[in-house]
Amino acid sequence: MTKRSLLIGILAIAGVFALSAGTSPVDGKWKTTFNFPEGDVEVIYTFKVEEEKLTGMASTYMGDAYIYNGKVGDNEYSFDLDVGGYMVGHKLKFEQEALKMTVEYEWNLYEFTLERVEDKARE
Repeated sequence: MTKRSLLIGILAIAGVFALSAGTSPVDGKWKTTFNFPEGDVEVIYTFKVEEEKLTGMASTYMGDAYIYNGKVGDNEYSFDLDVGGYMVGHKLKFEQEALKMTVEYEWNLYEFTLERVEDKARE
């Protein structure tokens, strides 16, 4: 094997590792609007996947709530938010450049679509 062939092989392997070490499709900021009788509330979620753990927070005009018990599966993500002392379960799936979210609250399921928020610092 020539040095050139060896170098090409090493670069190809390095490229595969670089691609596999990329970010998760859910990393970043996402938004949705909750419709309450008192009015609509926009929620901005910030997600970060680190190995098998989902971290981040949900932000509204009322403040921030940090993610607890964040888990990562095969295109399935779950986490809890502390909402007024009550842990509210959330489940996510990445579908066609959007996140489909199901929230379980007081024995009811609510479904939302989250849209990616563009990062102004990258533009």
